[in-house]
Amino acid sequence: MQKEIDERAIHEFNKLYYKINGLYVRFENTKGFNSSLYKVLHALYISDLRTQKDIMQNYEMPKQTINNVIVHLQKQDFVEILASQNDKRERVLKLTKRGVEYAKAFIADYTAFERKVYQKLGVRKFGKLIAIYADFEKAFNEILNEEFSNRKDKQ
Repeated sequence: MQKEIDERAIHEFNKLYYKINGLYVRFENTKGFNSSLYKVLHALYISDLRTQKDIMQNYEMPKQTINNVIVHLQKQDFVEILASQNDKRERVLKLTKRGVEYAKAFIADYTAFERKVYQKLGVRKFGKLIAIYADFEKAFNEILNEEFSNRKDKQ
């Protein structure tokens, strides 16, 4: 039988979660980074996502936020928007040559700090952290979908 999770443990986790989120905000403010810009660049350069819908679904970002970042990147000639060859209604995002150079430098600067943090944990603990976060994301998504599905059924 699985042991029940108590309120204290939930509050302790939430405290750590909020603290880490706050540390990221502090880091981003100190370095002058924009987290939405980082996520979109990461999606296009690292994760090989190609549409606003893909980014929205994979990064849980609001579509308007993604659109604002894309417009900003377009104005700087870092991204171009093309019609999909599969579906002409779908718009595909592509980093320009300048955009690739910008994304590479931006992401390298951002992850250099993170690498120091993860290195301090060590390879083994960092690997465990990734596995635990993957399990957490999966469980959270499943429960959220169940809750949302149950609410729709009751309406």
